[in-house]
Amino acid sequence: MFDWEDWGMAPRGLDSASLYVASLALPALADRVRRERQADLESSDGMVIQLFVLAKIVGPRAGPNDPRMGPAHREAARLIFALQGD
Repeated sequence: MFDWEDWGMAPRGLDSASLYVASLALPALADRVRRERQADLESSDGMVIQLFVLAKIVGPRAGPNDPRMGPAHREAARLIFALQGD
């Protein structure tokens, strides 16, 4: 993937994280994105940028009926735990 929005200036994994987080309501699709974009998503930058993207879903402007809310909370907790080990 190429970071068109930020012309390559964004941290590694922004586009992959955006796609992954957008797909959280569809577990099979989210699993596929995670598998195919694993290198980006599992890098240190990729984990931090996922938290950035997840914050948009679980933050104060979040929609209470967003089907990604539960998976987003679980994913954020997993990432925070993983990053604490680094």
